[in-house]
Parts: sequence; C-alpha cells; structure tokens
Amino acid sequence: MKKSLITVLTLFVLVMFLSACESTETPTGEVVDDSMDDSTGDTMDDIGPIMEEDLVVPEDTMDDTMTVEEIQVPEEFKDIAVRIEATEGDLIDLNPLAIDPDGDRVTYSFSQPLDEKGVWQTKDGDEGHYVITVGATDGKAKTTEEVLLIIKPSNKAPQLVCPEQVTANEGESFELDCEVYDKEGDEVVVMYSGWMGSDEKDIGYDEAGVHKVFVRANDGNRESTATIEVTVKEVNRVPELSDLPDLEAIEDDIITLKPTATDPDGDAVTIAFSAPFDNNGVFATIDGDDGEYDVTVSATDSRGGKSTTSFSLLVLNKNNAPIVKKLNSISVYEGERIVIDVEAEDPDGDELIVKFTGFMTTNEYLTTYEDAGQYTVTISVGDGDLETVQRVPITVIDKNRAPIFRVPA
Repeated sequence: MKKSLITVLTLFVLVMFLSACESTETPTGEVVDDSMDDSTGDTMDDIGPIMEEDLVVPEDTMDDTMTVEEIQVPEEFKDIAVRIEATEGDLIDLNPLAIDPDGDRVTYSFSQPLDEKGVWQTKDGDEGHYVITVGATDGKAKTTEEVLLIIKPSNKAPQLVCPEQVTANEGESFELDCEVYDKEGDEVVVMYSGWMGSDEKDIGYDEAGVHKVFVRANDGNRESTATIEVTVKEVNRVPELSDLPDLEAIEDDIITLKPTATDPDGDAVTIAFSAPFDNNGVFATIDGDDGEYDVTVSATDSRGGKSTTSFSLLVLNKNNAPIVKKLNSISVYEGERIVIDVEAEDPDGDELIVKFTGFMTTNEYLTTYEDAGQYTVTISVGDGDLETVQRVPITVIDKNRAPIFRVPA
C-alpha cells in the first residue's frame, strides 16, 4: 500500500480571505482563543506577495483533494464545500494559508483528530467521515472553515487462522489446517517454510521432536504470518520377521527353525516359538508325533513391539519294517518235504508280502534223491517300502536206497 502525505497548502487561501473580510472583530485587549498556537503563525512578510498561482492546490495533492462533485458523501455532509479524501495509513498534514488584509500575523487551530499542527497519522480502523474545524485568527478577529475529511479503508491483510500447536506421529501423512480469508476478495497465495514446504508432509521415522512451520498469506498488497509448533511423537516400529514356509517331516526327524528378525529402530529383539518347538526353535520328533501342527513364531522388541508369522507343520508316521519271527536251520533227508512257516507282523498294520529265493521259491519243497547238500533259503517280508530279510540254512541229508532187482535179469 502506498503511504500518502495528504498536504493542503493553499486550500483555504481564497475562502479565508473572503471570510476574514466578513468576520466580526474581537474587542481590543480580549483574549480570543487560548488554544491558538502563535508559533505556527505566518505574517505577510513571511509569505511574500500573494500571486494568482498561489491559490492553486499543488499537483501532487490534486488526487487526494477533490471537488464537491467528485467525492461521493452522505447527505448530511453535502453542505461542506472543502473535502479531502485519504486512505487509512496516510499521513494527513493540513497546511492552510490565510491572508490577513491588514498584514497581521495569522495563527491557526485545528479540531481533533488533527493535532495542534494540523497533522494526523491515520491507521487501520480510522475509516469514516470526519468534520475538521480549521480556525485562522489575527488575534482580533477569527475565521473558521469546516473541512470534510473522508478516510477510505485500506487494503486489509488476509486473515490467517492457524493452530499454534499441533501433534503428529512418525510415519503418518500429516496436513496442516489453516483458514485464509481476504476481506477484499483478493486472490491469496499461501506459502510454507521451515519444517514444511507445503501444507502436507509424509513424516519419516527419524523426525521425532518439536518443529517450526512458518505460514505466510499474501494478497499482493499485504501479508499475514503465523508460526505453528508441530510436535512429532516417536512411533515404535515392530520387528521385521521373516516368513517361514510350511514344513513336512517324518517321525524321529529333528526339526530346527531359524527365522530372522530385525528391528527398524535398532531395538533388541527376542524370538519365541509356540509348541511343539522349544525355546530354541527345535522339535525332536519321536514315534507317535505324527500329525499336523499350526506353529506361530513371534518377534518382540525391547519396547513391546511385536510381529508374528505362522506356518503349518505336517509330521508323517514313520514306516517301520515288518517284524519276522526268527527261523532256525532245517535238516531233512532226501525225499522229505520242507515246509517253512513264516510268522511276521507289521507295526504299522501294512499288508505284508513274503518272498522266497535261493534253494526254495515257495514255503514248501519236496526234496529229491539228488538234493543232498547244504543250501540257503532267503525269506523277504516287505510292506511295500521296507523289508525284513532272514536267511535259513537248509541241510539235505543223503538217504541210502536198497538195491532194486530187475526181472527178468
């Protein structure tokens, strides 16, 4: 906003000159007006001869001093001929010049809000119409003139309403909420500086603490500012725990879990395992542990932040080999039948398959008179996966046969 110095130098020269001719003289020796300041007076000798051009308002004040027709005023002020228009914030400096026909010294007085020198520094809020009474006296006679001072409103700075203090958390998307209003409806540019360069910010996990944000609202003429204190609270991040795949094992296997866990904040991390695993993440299976298990692994930091992962463990029944009753060695004479009875069972209840190899291919054999000797029969009992094998020694004893006659000889 351009600060103006509203100065009226010769505004009243002609008016006061005419008025002085018509004014009523004060009796000699009577005090006219104690409020008059003789120090501001001018004499004819001071001002020199008055020329016609002296009765013209200076060009640099013509924009601020208007005629009756140019300035729109309420009806109640229509009769005031001299009018001055200014804007809030301007410096009003009335510098009237009255001519005394007798060459007497002239002093001036001003009504409020002007001071004794005819000066008033306006400010925001001074908008309105003011009737100023300007007096001119030579000590004997006094002339007054009313001046209508019209103070227009200045451009007002935008209204910027922001919270003084706000709280946010690490890791969140934060937005400042400021309200901006411009009385004149001007376009307002809002600028942010300090901790934030705009009204939005993604807060990192290393920004805990107190920060300052400076907000400026500018309408092209005036500016409003605000300072916001943002307190960012530290947020504990939970440990990052590796996922574990589903597992499959067999009874008697030893299963060891080795998950990895790191803490984004550098806190110490403790890993825990649910049953059937021990505190070290080990499960030594035994017969009878077959089945399906839902296992949970958790990682907890020193501040209580916890993350978990889970997986499924399937422990299969271990296949046990068939149990075969021990067979003793067998001795027979030639011509005798050998019968091997195999007694076997499967601990898992599987169906068994019995095979004979070697001297016999089945569980029965009728020896001949050419079979004398030592033999071995291999017996294999299997459940389709595992086999139990036994080897049975067989002795066939030579049997002497009596002579046979041939008839006729």
